[in-house]
Amino acid sequence: MNPSKLTLLLTRPAPASARFAAEVEGQLGAFAEVIASPILEIVPLVPFPGVPDGATLAFTSENAVRVAAPFLSAPGRVVWCVGPRTAEAAREAGLVPKDAKGDAADLAALLATDAPRGDIVHLSGLHQAGDLVARLRRAGLAARRVAIYDQIARPLSEAALAAFDGARPIILPLFSPRSARLLAGALPGRPRAPVAPVFFSQAVAAAWGPKPPPGVTAEDPNADAMITAIAHAIDTFSDA
Repeated sequence: MNPSKLTLLLTRPAPASARFAAEVEGQLGAFAEVIASPILEIVPLVPFPGVPDGATLAFTSENAVRVAAPFLSAPGRVVWCVGPRTAEAAREAGLVPKDAKGDAADLAALLATDAPRGDIVHLSGLHQAGDLVARLRRAGLAARRVAIYDQIARPLSEAALAAFDGARPIILPLFSPRSARLLAGALPGRPRAPVAPVFFSQAVAAAWGPKPPPGVTAEDPNADAMITAIAHAIDTFSDA
């Protein structure tokens, strides 16, 4: 089916949703409608916890980079990032990222290979998928996690609820286990609209649980793989 007959419904925070929508439409074509209904709001924790100047900083989200950057000394500080988006956010903040180009396991492997000096501090949200610190400790590295922001659940927007109650098929990308759990719980029964969930990883798919439909899972945890998975999800809808 052509994307022009579908709705793209995004539940990430607004800036990330807008950027991803532009990338998807740039590669696959314009959708009939793009709805951004953030199901999580990023709220920095105050006061910001002290981070030693000599600590090795690890990030598994661009949100953590943006919250932490104003409080980090020394522009040009080297930081370790889980993937391209997080690395890009670090670069924009004047930091020098080392990009693991994958997931928490890839970031742990990069840190174990680099063996940086000092304790490794994982700056993250309160709700964290994948235990980077446990992986690092198993590798013999000193590591701890410091939460610097909360991810507060938000209800679906009226536009999103109307889309689920409509007739137009919906492509539904999901990027985190918590957002998948929240959305699965927020949907009022079985939506009237045909829905094709697209999962960022197997962990996200597992968090969606048994709620139908089963959806499509990206082969790798990155934006390009998600767009490929969205293309496959589009193909599951008939033009009839």
